[in-house]
Formats: sequence, structure tokens, C-alpha cells
Amino acid sequence: MNKIGPNITQTAPENRGTKAAVITQFKGDRRAVSDVSSQKKSATVALSSQAVDMSALESRIKNLPEIDTARIVELHSRITSGDYTIDSGSIAGKILSLESSIES
Repeated sequence: MNKIGPNITQTAPENRGTKAAVITQFKGDRRAVSDVSSQKKSATVALSSQAVDMSALESRIKNLPEIDTARIVELHSRITSGDYTIDSGSIAGKILSLESSIES
């Protein structure tokens, strides 16, 4: 028995040198090969609706204002300790000015 290659369990086919081992005809779907080559020529990409939604969310997140975490921590600690006073008159005045600017 003839052994070939590094794997000694493989044996050489008995008909390797004969004409029967040569492929004379190919029967297959040739359109699949041409479809692949036509896909390489066109560089279009179709995104799923989930990918489009994800892209929209990413762009909205990028447009959000920067968050000053140090300021948030400071305000939180002042509120929880009771040191933060709220000027209700100032807030009411700003709300009224905002409403009047919207109605105009």
C-alpha cells in the first residue's frame, strides 16, 4: 500500500494515473459564479431597519450636549445635605418669560 503525505493513514488512489481521474465535464450552476462577480462590481449595501435605527440613535447621542458630571455630583450632594436652596420666584419668572416667547 502506497502512503502519501505526512498523514500515514492516507493512501494513494489506485486510479490516479488513469484517464478516468481527469475531469472532462463540469456540470453546475454557472449563474452563481457570474452573480458573485456582478456583486463585486456594484458596491451597494442594504441595511436592515434595525441597523438604520441604531445609526439614527448614534447620531442623536452624538448631538447631545456634554454632561458636567462634577457639577451633577456637587448639586446632588448639596440637595441631599439640604444646602441647596430653590428660588421659586426666579423659576416662576423664567417660566413666564419662556411662555411669552413661545406665544409670540
